[in-house]
Amino acid sequence: MNKKILFGILAIGLVALAVGWGTYSQFSDTETNQVTFSAGSLDLTINDYNGVTVNFSATNLKPGSQPKWKLRLNNIGTINGYLDISNITVVSEENGLTEPEQEAGDTSADEGELDDVLNIRIFLDKDSDGWWSTGDVMIYNGRVSGIASSYDLNEPIEAGGGVEFIAEIYDWWPGRSAVNDNQAQTDTLSITFTFMLSQNP
Repeated sequence: MNKKILFGILAIGLVALAVGWGTYSQFSDTETNQVTFSAGSLDLTINDYNGVTVNFSATNLKPGSQPKWKLRLNNIGTINGYLDISNITVVSEENGLTEPEQEAGDTSADEGELDDVLNIRIFLDKDSDGWWSTGDVMIYNGRVSGIASSYDLNEPIEAGGGVEFIAEIYDWWPGRSAVNDNQAQTDTLSITFTFMLSQNP
């Protein structure tokens, strides 16, 4: 191949390469955007405390006693939640038999009768006035022995909001005689509530 032909092919190649560069050359700009995901929280406190067990007690009860217990349940998280009560346990203990108990026919050495004579009212005090009134949410009203093991309240508590929980003894079971009431002398009673705040009802 002579030099003229060789230079001609080389010139055509360079022209083609230059056309290629011109075809693919362009302005460009790249932007990067970072998307951040952050999980919210559900955080239930009892009387402004977290992870605690609150104990209330009443001693020396007698017919006519009306003790009351109040808890403030707050959602200090960032997500609206729904309140339920679960794992409710009632433990009634005999705590020994006195002479009046035996004379009233009490023969049980292990199980007490206090849960059978006490009426309890459990409700959410929506207006925080400390008393049951229209608009409040009644959870249970009856003898302690009839309390269920759980209550699906589905009560909404907004983030940053809260509600008052009240349990009160308001009467001894009506219609029982004084003799039968004697069966509950010296007995002890405990009730445990587990409050659960969840995302969905």
